[in-house]
Amino acid sequence: MNQVTFSCVIPCYNAGEGIIHTLDSLAAQSQRPDEVIVVDDGSKDNSPELAANHAIQPRVIRQPNQGAARARFNGATSATGDVVVFTDAGDESDANRLSVFADLFQRYPEAIAATARVYLPQEDRPSKWYGNESETTALLPDPLKLMLGQSWPMAIAMNLAIRRPQACIAADVKPEFRAGNDYALQVRCAALGPVAIASETTLSYEMTAGGISQLTGLQRQNAFALLAAAEVVSEAENVTDEHRAIFRQRLRSELGELLVNALRHKDQYLISSLVKLGGLRVLHPSTLRRMWWELAR
Repeated sequence: MNQVTFSCVIPCYNAGEGIIHTLDSLAAQSQRPDEVIVVDDGSKDNSPELAANHAIQPRVIRQPNQGAARARFNGATSATGDVVVFTDAGDESDANRLSVFADLFQRYPEAIAATARVYLPQEDRPSKWYGNESETTALLPDPLKLMLGQSWPMAIAMNLAIRRPQACIAADVKPEFRAGNDYALQVRCAALGPVAIASETTLSYEMTAGGISQLTGLQRQNAFALLAAAEVVSEAENVTDEHRAIFRQRLRSELGELLVNALRHKDQYLISSLVKLGGLRVLHPSTLRRMWWELAR
């Protein structure tokens, strides 16, 4: 099998010096990227200029502020490599990152995407491993089953590489997804085919005070993740009865709490979307109990 070519796509919004650290780490890869694309999402600082002047010579695409979801989509559809590697501005890739992804695609040619673990400095540990303890690599033949059962991304900090045709489909996330957009892309990817995983850490991710998690709140992100999962269940061609059952269980578990949070924050988009999604489930006794418990807290 010929070696795959990599296009690294970096959404960037007011990243400051962080974009330099990200580009430095890509320049130091043992397997150099074939293309680096920085999609500036209407930054008000000098991060686009810092990117354009970097020695790795990325292609800088500018767009009005539409959020990371649209920046990733515009980057993916502009890429020319076999595989699109997503990296968030400010995150630093280990020197082995692209070589690990290349090995996964060669080892598992049926995989449409590859991911690896991330080192979390705040907790001094790697992110969750989805394979068996005895394995260092594995293939998830049905990643959709995993993603529909949880509200968090499988690939932390978008440490994810996707074959370009599938990347363009997976990254076509609605611009309304200003929160939960990582999950939305990944659940869409999971519906397209198997994902190869490595136990090795290939990225360092440190949560910052001004990050999306702090700005939007976990419940708001979870609400968007639930909506993204619902879209896949209703639209993807390979959804099975087992997938639907997993999602229904999650919907019953999360709907009441997420709806109350949307009501508290007067988030009209989420309120109307969750009510439409829940339908008569909103009036189900179990949902009403969860809403009552959440209000009483």
